[in-house]
Amino acid sequence: MNYKEDLKINKFALDDEWLQQPSHFAFYSEQGVEAEDERDRASEQLTLIEAQIGSNIRKDPKAFGFGDKVTEGAIKEVIILNAERIAASNVYLDAVKKAKILSIAKIAFDHRKRALEKLTDLFLQNYWSRPADNSKATSMSEEAAEHQHREALALSPRLLRRKNK
Repeated sequence: MNYKEDLKINKFALDDEWLQQPSHFAFYSEQGVEAEDERDRASEQLTLIEAQIGSNIRKDPKAFGFGDKVTEGAIKEVIILNAERIAASNVYLDAVKKAKILSIAKIAFDHRKRALEKLTDLFLQNYWSRPADNSKATSMSEEAAEHQHREALALSPRLLRRKNK
């Protein structure tokens, strides 16, 4: 999942970028929904494991090293230290991380859409075009350059031979 590559915009191919934007947004939105579902299921599994461990401790406290009296604080400590619960907690935390990353990706593609809108506005305003310089000095220098070019062509040995034939 490398959404950062899909976020890049080629300002010289805005038409292609606009065509790709909806599919990118839909893809990462769907991935986000899947990640949230995975997170919620992992949370439910973690809660279920904690309840099962707690129930087992209450049924047979001696099997867990307790005497006849068991406090809720002691049960919580045993539940927290249980290997199955730790594994389920890690799965849950990974799912939370993935869901958050995809949430960020969805927001980033919304920002990408706004960036495309602004780039399109700049394109329509000819932002990347050459500046027009209609000053007299510019036109005079262009005329001088054209005159020098014509003189150089007139003195060209190759063109002189063609004229003499």
